[in-house]
Amino acid sequence: MADLMKLVALGPKVTGSYECDVHAVRIIRQEVAVIAQTMHPVHLLQQDLQKPKGAFHMKFKPYGFQSVYDKIQNIAVRLGPKKPSNHSILVNCHYDTVPESPGKIFSFLLLRVREAFCSRRRPHSEPNDQ
Repeated sequence: MADLMKLVALGPKVTGSYECDVHAVRIIRQEVAVIAQTMHPVHLLQQDLQKPKGAFHMKFKPYGFQSVYDKIQNIAVRLGPKKPSNHSILVNCHYDTVPESPGKIFSFLLLRVREAFCSRRRPHSEPNDQ
């Protein structure tokens, strides 16, 4: 929970801001590294930092609005068994916030869920594996 408090302490993390693109990314990647070092060796954890760009149109009256983004950051984390398998877990959570928000990130708790899977002593061989 300390990692969540570090992110909240940054305050608003608007996409493109230093707080979001540098500090938050650093905190999350450090936490993922700790989990990777402490997880059971039957698992394989992979992460990727993506920086996509694109645009989309929002239909507002009378003319609409074009939103363009460039090099926003996504952190993808995949957990699967070390042995080849058709099953894995991909965790997705937002770590950016809206302007002037208190900076709380509730979906960051998904990392805790993934951490619980990492502590298992055997890989997940089926989607409904207990």
